[in-house]
Amino acid sequence: MPVPEPRQSTLPWEQVLVFGLVMDGESWRDVLQGMAGELECRGVVSKEYVSALLQREEQFPTGLPTEPVGVAIPHADAQFVRSPAIAVAKLRRPVLFRRMDLPSTEVAVSLVVMLAIHQAEWQVRLLEAVARVLQDPGLIGELASATSGDELRQVFLASLRGCEAGDESAGPSRKTGGLCCEADV
Repeated sequence: MPVPEPRQSTLPWEQVLVFGLVMDGESWRDVLQGMAGELECRGVVSKEYVSALLQREEQFPTGLPTEPVGVAIPHADAQFVRSPAIAVAKLRRPVLFRRMDLPSTEVAVSLVVMLAIHQAEWQVRLLEAVARVLQDPGLIGELASATSGDELRQVFLASLRGCEAGDESAGPSRKTGGLCCEADV
């Protein structure tokens, strides 16, 4: 009988701050500034994170034409991150982002998953996990239907747990919800 391959180790979820936001924004810049400001308020990124994030989005757009709504996955370099976090935002009205695969084309985005990862090796693994989650139109629809930040967080975390090869211990243990800087969003 063949020996099963060892399972890839899970990300250390107990070290990752995950929170949800329901917010407005007139442009992709507004949305990213609001989300990055929330990360800064929570102490997980430096002041330079916002400008690095905007510059990276200009050079390497992150909009994806997923169904039933468009999604963006912005992030900046690890040097601007103090501790790992994921912010999931539902936009009350879609905002245009440039597409990752066709930067000359825009996509209306209603969900933004912002990654703040302090170790480069985590970034690839986390992007892979998020990409798997965002391939499910039913899950994207569930996130787009969320009415609160806490609901976004719960749905997103449950979906990430499912991506960790069925490992029930992979889920995060940090309870974080609500806004830290409500005036910023």
